[in-house]
Amino acid sequence: MPFAYSGYQFFRNVKDFGAVGDGKTDDTEAIKKAIGKGGRCLWDCGSTTVEGAVVYFPAGEYLISETIVQPYYTEFKGDAINRPVIKASNFEEGQAVMIETNPYRAVSDRGVPMFIPQNQFFRSMENLILDASNGGPQIVLHWHVSQSTHLRNIDIKMQQGGTQIGIHTEDGSGGFVSDVSVFGGAVGWAYGNQQYTIRNMSFDGCKTAIEGAWNWGLTLKSIHVRNANIAINATPHDKADFSLILLDSHFDNVDTILIIRDKTSTGKSPSIVLDNISYSNVQSVVKDTFHTVLLDGRSSTSPIARWALGSQLRHAAFGVLSGPVSTEELPSRPVALVDPETGKFYERAKPLYKDVKGSEIVNVVKEGVSNMADGDQAEKLNNILKNNVGKVIYFPAGIYHVKGTIRVPRGSKIVGEGWPAIMATGPYFGDEKDPKVMFEVGKPGDIGTMEISNMLFTVKGATKGAVLVKWNIKASSIGAAAMWDSHFRIGGALGTDLQTEQCGINQGHPERCMAASILLHISGCGNGYFENMWVWTADHDLDKPVDSEKNLINLSVGRGIVINSPGPTWLSGTASEHNIIAQYSIEHANDLYMGSIQTESAYYQPNYGASADRYLKAAGFDINSENKPLGLALRIDHSKNVYIAGAGFYSFYTNNQQPIDQMYHQDRITSIENSENISIANLYTRGSREVLPEVAAEQVQEIGSTLVAVAQF
Repeated sequence: MPFAYSGYQFFRNVKDFGAVGDGKTDDTEAIKKAIGKGGRCLWDCGSTTVEGAVVYFPAGEYLISETIVQPYYTEFKGDAINRPVIKASNFEEGQAVMIETNPYRAVSDRGVPMFIPQNQFFRSMENLILDASNGGPQIVLHWHVSQSTHLRNIDIKMQQGGTQIGIHTEDGSGGFVSDVSVFGGAVGWAYGNQQYTIRNMSFDGCKTAIEGAWNWGLTLKSIHVRNANIAINATPHDKADFSLILLDSHFDNVDTILIIRDKTSTGKSPSIVLDNISYSNVQSVVKDTFHTVLLDGRSSTSPIARWALGSQLRHAAFGVLSGPVSTEELPSRPVALVDPETGKFYERAKPLYKDVKGSEIVNVVKEGVSNMADGDQAEKLNNILKNNVGKVIYFPAGIYHVKGTIRVPRGSKIVGEGWPAIMATGPYFGDEKDPKVMFEVGKPGDIGTMEISNMLFTVKGATKGAVLVKWNIKASSIGAAAMWDSHFRIGGALGTDLQTEQCGINQGHPERCMAASILLHISGCGNGYFENMWVWTADHDLDKPVDSEKNLINLSVGRGIVINSPGPTWLSGTASEHNIIAQYSIEHANDLYMGSIQTESAYYQPNYGASADRYLKAAGFDINSENKPLGLALRIDHSKNVYIAGAGFYSFYTNNQQPIDQMYHQDRITSIENSENISIANLYTRGSREVLPEVAAEQVQEIGSTLVAVAQF
């Protein structure tokens, strides 16, 4: 970590700090020492990009007797071959949480959490078994997080028939979870969040698998629930919203799969979409809080192809759905996006490389590359990548300056430690009229494999012509080219020269704060599988004290994610925020699955400054057109066969402010033109006068938000 103090330790093996892992010794203090060494970001910190850590647990059983707190920018990782167990034992009275990510102050000390939950970025846990089956803590994992976070390959064990909660998430702006299993307890996941994507999660023996407090949008894919009273309780507190789409899931020996709130209690209908659901020994598939059965589980055990409840928009005509959905209302899945072996939308777990020998791993720092935010590492990295195709190329934590294009050959396997940053810098990236690629994945025409995980892509300004990642590789077989848990962060961090000193909101829009042309471009010859990816043009400075105004920044980026892919391409759990033209721009693309996607418009809109016209002209748009795209969440043009499973489009601010009496912050948030077979299941928006082309928010709900079950164009 180049901006941490000299000698700062990023990787920490808990056994190096005295942990034993024998299932007998109390390892609490040793684990806390491993986590806390070096002045980590905890109380009164807010956030940091400087002092992160990977805390590693070798195989073993680690007993803990009090809450373990995970600091900001931290990964907990276990041995992938023999997952370690962290077990609650002799827990101190009053310690309600086993693993904590955001503890609350005492009520006498304001009662606020350690971190703002919507700013809880860059955290993960992988390859662990969290065992509270002997009792003790009421909550196993308090996962109070937002974007660029993940849980993977985790088991959570609780007492059978007890009162414990496996995961507690009361708010935030998430987030991604996959390959997690929960056993026992009263509630598997007590959930409340703006949006979330959950894939391949199982619950066995929980009284209630998922208990919903509130939620704008939830995408559940490949969920498996066994031996439960209730699989999903979607009856939020008070008059809160709750919408979800449930895909490719199975339920066995469950009394009720889904409970929803009756409309008469709030005047608002929930937004529910079921797509390819199978079950056995189920009493009710859907019922409401008045015990009215909307979909019976006893009359038939045939899989549910499509079923929906909520608003419908079909070719700009407004209606209501309540029951089975025809292929005219929601077209069948594009065949190219479906796994031929399972009939599900294709999905792929992140590779763990458990069988890779040490001789097949290349550490780029040991090969002479600097990760200290200096020099130009492009040539060295290109040579390493070219000469080691098929081996695992390992990037230790740090910042890698590049002043030219990194060219990643087909067949590459790239893994990062703690989101190492590939950082574009220098005049090569300085012209928006002649954009240059920082990280080129495959050459045009390449067909083959690609695996990239746990990387970060960024810039040191001014780099107004940078295209951070261009994806040219075409997969040689379904899903063979993929990227997991890799994120894009523009500005808002030490070393970027795009912080409050250079780009504070009171400085307008200087040219030095034009930071990039495109963040991710999936080209017309490429396709792939992308899972858990946050594409963020920073609205605030992560390395400054938290303050509602003093750490805000204005950065200009043309477009977030541009997709020209002929398909098939899958985006699972992605977000794109604060770009000028569009967050997602789908142009001349086919066979695309997106579930879920989330956007925010730039906080400084409509005051874009001169940078807007410059980026519009560079992208080929008429700057004099009244219909020019600005601040769009989603733009689709000349495309077909697009299936969106959950979409949250938010516009929260006008000129970096939230006027109390202002419900809408922009007139339109989507554009869909010259396209066919475009389906959106579970759309939720905030702050846009027009929800979809020709559809005003008031047509759906007379509030500052909208919930749409199914939309088709």
